[in-house]
Amino acid sequence: MAAPNTVDVYVTAVSVTEIFADPTYQRICDIARARKMAGTWDRRLAGILEISDRGEDHTPRYAVLDGQHRWAAAKCLAQPPTLVANVHTGLTLAEEAALFDKLNRQRKQTSPWDHWRARRTSGDPLVLSIEQAATELGFDVGERASKDGTLCCISTLEKIAASAGGIDLLRSTLTMLRSAWGHQRTAYEAPIVHGMAMVLYTFADRLDADTLLRGLSETPPARIRLQAQTLRDAGTVGSIAKLTAIAIANQHRRRPALTWPTSWKGALPAAPKDKPHTWGRSTQPGKPPAPARSSIPALPNDPTPPVPHPTPAAPALETVGQPAAPASITVPAGTPPPAWAAGDHDAAIAEMEGRTVAEVADALSIPERTVRRIAADLGVELS
Repeated sequence: MAAPNTVDVYVTAVSVTEIFADPTYQRICDIARARKMAGTWDRRLAGILEISDRGEDHTPRYAVLDGQHRWAAAKCLAQPPTLVANVHTGLTLAEEAALFDKLNRQRKQTSPWDHWRARRTSGDPLVLSIEQAATELGFDVGERASKDGTLCCISTLEKIAASAGGIDLLRSTLTMLRSAWGHQRTAYEAPIVHGMAMVLYTFADRLDADTLLRGLSETPPARIRLQAQTLRDAGTVGSIAKLTAIAIANQHRRRPALTWPTSWKGALPAAPKDKPHTWGRSTQPGKPPAPARSSIPALPNDPTPPVPHPTPAAPALETVGQPAAPASITVPAGTPPPAWAAGDHDAAIAEMEGRTVAEVADALSIPERTVRRIAADLGVELS
């Protein structure tokens, strides 16, 4: 046993009943999260807790410094196990609080890309299906879009593949984007990919691939981003992905215009748990749903240019419009995005997925609340 006031650390197994959380420095325990962890409890994932020994005369004896939710989850089990812990002795309350802060600051958060690589190696069928679809279309899935043809919006790719549209919707989304803009990386930012998927799913029975491609091929991705931001500035409510979907649909310059259903919430429906993936909204093959009136405005002050000569449709879009035989189309080089802050921050925050909100805010010199809002719009996970 260490002498009084002598700081020491040793490893031992401790009963959950001997551990407590000191509210003077420990964060509030998320009980719902703890119960969810208990429901999928795996002792191998419990790891090693960090606790402080308050002495034999203190009940409970050990203050948890790191691992509060694992400890709370273990308490929820019918037969709570003992937990392995690093026991710190000889610490004052102030020293415990300082160590708690240090442990949380120095911990390296596992990024979504780290999870993706692990799931790939473990043979996760969804990850493997997404990467196979990307490879078939000439893309790589990577952590950062350092070059054209690299898809780094992995959270968005997974949302699409796990939606009611399934992997077919993801494949068609990438095909449309590739046919319009090639492999240029600005075309594969999360809001554009997500927005295109929402357009294809919502208007599966009414969309003409030729018409949409003609509009997109003459509108660079940066212009789509600017149109989405313009919609937000004009008061249209919704995430950047939703507004991007509206901007993309506005390129479908054919009468009658695509009309968003009044029930549309700006998100893809989840796949039914008891049914295979389907694509499209019509319950009767070949019969499109009746158009619904919508309060979503068309993009203000964006005149529709005359439709040029027909552009070949995207290849391999069996369920979208009336595609012609595969043929190449002219892909515009695009223009650099304008210096509007939100767009610049969108791209930067997307690349910093997995970091803390504070780190991102410091790096971009913007308020943390702005970081949280943009991250929520993009579906980017920050710790």
